[in-house]
Order: sequence, then structure tokens, then C-alpha cells
Amino acid sequence: MIHIKGDALKVFEDYPESILFHQVNCKGIMGGGIAKQIKEAYPNHFSDYIKFTNQYRTTPLLGEYVHTDIDAKNPETSKMIIGLYGQEDIGIHERQTNYAALARSLYNCFVEWGSFEFMNQPVFIIPKYIGCGLGGGILPIVEQILLDVESVFDVEFTCVEFDQK
Repeated sequence: MIHIKGDALKVFEDYPESILFHQVNCKGIMGGGIAKQIKEAYPNHFSDYIKFTNQYRTTPLLGEYVHTDIDAKNPETSKMIIGLYGQEDIGIHERQTNYAALARSLYNCFVEWGSFEFMNQPVFIIPKYIGCGLGGGILPIVEQILLDVESVFDVEFTCVEFDQK
């Protein structure tokens, strides 16, 4: 795992072949943290998230994921944003992140897409505190999930710790 400081959205924009992962809830709300930033910067991802959430509302969404191709019309780039359904609800008074669901979302994603071989050496970008900020998860537990995914699928995450500089 590569650790850098910066803005995950900026890092995503800087690499022509990149995938940005973030955690989403099953309620159709992107109201805070990086999810809110993604909603504002990439409204098409928010739209895909709402459609998927509404379409499968009667089935368990925990452990699923929603993806959006970004710049699909530009042959020079291959970018994707993936929302991982790692929490059922929202709230700050108790842990919302479901570790098993977060792991399952990542595993499902890599099982279904492989190592994204159709892309030319993609950069897998993930916020350092995915599931830990507003989701209330514990960082060492989430980091171990990421390390396990890296090991099983032979990939490397670029873990971005937010830095306003």
C-alpha cells in the first residue's frame, strides 16, 4: 500500500487511468465527507448511486458496489468511481461501518472486474480513513481489510490522507 498526503479527488484527476473507491450507505444519502465532495464534483456518480440504491432497495445492499465510468467519451483516459456499500445507515453516535460489508464490497468488485486489466496499469485510489471518519470505523481494522484485498488480488492501493495544502 502506498501512503500519500493530498486530496483524493485531485489525485484521481491527476492520473489518466484511475479508480477512486469510497464508502456509501444504503439510504441514498451522500451528505458528508468525501462522498459529498464526489457528489458535487461528479453528479453522474451520485445519479448512478441513487438509481442503484432505489432499484435494489428491497434487497440487501450491504456488500454491493456501484460504479460510474468517468470521461467515458475520452479515449485517452479510463477513470471510474466505485461506491462501496459498507454501511446501512448514517449517523455519528455509533459505528456505521460494517467491516464485513466493506470487505465484501471490495472482494465483489475485484472478483467481477478482475484486476481491471482492461485499463493500462490503473491507480487504485482510496481515502485513508474510508469508513473511519463519519462511518466510525477503526483504522487498523479497515487497513487490514485493504491489505487482505491487496494480497488476494495482487493489487496495490494508493491510500490518500487528506491534506489541504
